[in-house]
Amino acid sequence: MYFTRGRITALVILALVLTFPLLDREKMASPPLQIFSFPSPNFDDRPPGVPVDTVVIHATERDSAAEVIRIFETPQYKVSSHYTIDRDGTILQHVKDDKRAWHAGVSLMPDGRQRVNDFSIGIELVNKNDGVDPYPQSQLQALTLLLNSLAQRHSIRFVVTHKLIAQPPGRKSDPAGLLLSSLKVPTSVVILG
Repeated sequence: MYFTRGRITALVILALVLTFPLLDREKMASPPLQIFSFPSPNFDDRPPGVPVDTVVIHATERDSAAEVIRIFETPQYKVSSHYTIDRDGTILQHVKDDKRAWHAGVSLMPDGRQRVNDFSIGIELVNKNDGVDPYPQSQLQALTLLLNSLAQRHSIRFVVTHKLIAQPPGRKSDPAGLLLSSLKVPTSVVILG
């Protein structure tokens, strides 16, 4: 049988595909998640037996991650979130997932549950929250990676905006201009807001 260079290349590719059928191609395509720690003292324990099943998306109303770090590191402000994602996609962690960060304030889920901090993880996106300041692609890619990582580690059922859950209604507007529907999350996660 006569083999051309093209046929040999095709056979090698076919052999590789058949040899590695169990590889998870999605995991191969995803870069590893790199998270930098900037701890906040502004947190406490979650109520016992309450599972984390919600992620709340916020906008910082600040221009830089450095400003957010300074605020979250200051005990007098009594505010924090679990994560901040800078415009360049850098992910910062301020509070461990198993602790309650102070990000949602007085809040109510569409299913009637109150005190959303008890069962949620807060993610801040560095953005002016004016509806004009864009969310760069690198930031949205990092958000998608983080959401998918959280969905694997917790029983995440909902991703919501701060605007949707803040009480009274209209108290918050963040994240203004962000289309949550464009995020790629597992099909078991409901996006609201």
